[in-house]
Amino acid sequence: MNVLILTPRLNEPGGVANYYKTIKKHFPSSVEYFFVGNDGDKSKLQKLIRSILDYFMFFKKILLGSYNIVHLNPSLGYKSVIRDAFFLIILKMFKVEVVVFFRGWNLSIEKIILSNIFYKFLFRKIFLKVKKIIILSSEFESFFKKLNYKGSIYLETTVVDDSFVVEELNDDSNRHKNILFLSRIERDKGVFKVVDSFIRIKHSYPDCKLYIAGEGPDKEELLKYLKEINDQDIVFMGYVRGEEKKDILRKCGIYAFPTLYGEGMPNALLEAMAFSMVAITSPSGGIKDIFIDQEMGALIDGSSSEELDEALCLYISSPQLSKNIGENNRGFISRKCTASIIVKRLMDIYMDGSTS
Repeated sequence: MNVLILTPRLNEPGGVANYYKTIKKHFPSSVEYFFVGNDGDKSKLQKLIRSILDYFMFFKKILLGSYNIVHLNPSLGYKSVIRDAFFLIILKMFKVEVVVFFRGWNLSIEKIILSNIFYKFLFRKIFLKVKKIIILSSEFESFFKKLNYKGSIYLETTVVDDSFVVEELNDDSNRHKNILFLSRIERDKGVFKVVDSFIRIKHSYPDCKLYIAGEGPDKEELLKYLKEINDQDIVFMGYVRGEEKKDILRKCGIYAFPTLYGEGMPNALLEAMAFSMVAITSPSGGIKDIFIDQEMGALIDGSSSEELDEALCLYISSPQLSKNIGENNRGFISRKCTASIIVKRLMDIYMDGSTS
């Protein structure tokens, strides 16, 4: 079975590029990638030319290739839906089965589609003619049911590199004193809440440290805030990848992610769990589909400062509890979320009901 997957370029930051970079080596040779989107383009004109070239090269690829399945990866957002709608229109000219994997979810776009007859009609005609849709949260399924989607819907997770779960971890008695926020730097992801909570509890745990890793639209605002606080125990690392990411995951024992964002399934949460970290997070998007409160850490109200403070204090003051939960999390990831396991599930989805 020949499969073509549309993905951002693998050197791009972000969850989708990281996902396909991580699983690439586990696919058989019959699965190819087609890269779309930014290639260092800065101006609007460059981005427009890049988009036109993407469509032209994609048309040529499908015309000259012999693909049984094409796999798209939009988010439910304005730009992504419009971009991938044109790819789907091109695919309608060819007899190729399409799998659509919705990576991110914008609730305001969902409401607009459901409330507008014209947008609802277009979305059905373009996106809901495919036979297979993959989602990262069970709550997204209701959207497709409201649109009377008749195809198959599969619930998936994001991915952790297999090497993460075989990584040797030092028996560091201080890991539970190191807190990590690893995500895009956006206010709704909870980074400012984590900083504020750390400041509040620090007087009780003066030897704790907070590490912040990531890039994003609110980075400059965060850096300004950290400069005002001027706390030497808060370390901003910027965007991390490769060994640098592994180093910080080894160092920390608590992953704090009280997100209010419309999450699918955050890669960083799974990576932290793979490194035996206890997690403090909220029931946003796909998180609540896998995360078991108390067994994996604390599932809190992301808007509650009090719940975040209490959870941090609990795991800082209970090193054995944190260690036990971390080991449980590592076992869960090794069974459910490694790249080799994800690829097997994706291949099963491609084969499910296929005549090719």
